[in-house]
Amino acid sequence: MKTKLGFLFLILLFGCNLTKHTAEKKSDCMGISFKTKFMDKDSLGIPYYQSDGFAEVAIKEYTIESVKERFSAKLKLTLIPTVNVHDSKVIDTIYNFSGKKNLIAFYRAKHADFVIKVDVTDNIFKLGKCICVGSDKNTIVKYFGIKENIGDTIVIGNLEQTTTFTFYFKNNKIVRIVSYNFID
Repeated sequence: MKTKLGFLFLILLFGCNLTKHTAEKKSDCMGISFKTKFMDKDSLGIPYYQSDGFAEVAIKEYTIESVKERFSAKLKLTLIPTVNVHDSKVIDTIYNFSGKKNLIAFYRAKHADFVIKVDVTDNIFKLGKCICVGSDKNTIVKYFGIKENIGDTIVIGNLEQTTTFTFYFKNNKIVRIVSYNFID
């Protein structure tokens, strides 16, 4: 009887661990999609897709502290004092984290920090926890529910175009991601 109870306990313990592992796997991009709407093409024919949901969360995890912790071996920090456009008596700071072909820039004001630019060519930098350099074009198309054929460059951002993400593809893989986040 003790052997059967011990065996049952091991099955339950192992079963719980399998369930936990499966739940963790679902937290990546697969199975997640954002509402996306084709808006227009610019003068170069690059399509712009509106995805307010993606624009809101894609770089949310990037903070000055998280970039210092996670990428200090790859990126060098440079501080640039800048005059606040609304109050010339206030000096804010731009935090530039830069490396070979990677840049993440923050604007630090009195009340908050804002990501103002991301320009990356290395796959360690992820947007929305999973989109990165090296991601497959077909996966991106599915992720955003894009129905049209896309070329080697697409832009995804919010309706106002104050937060944009430009994806550059080569051989059906992302080779560069550039994001601008306009603040006022």
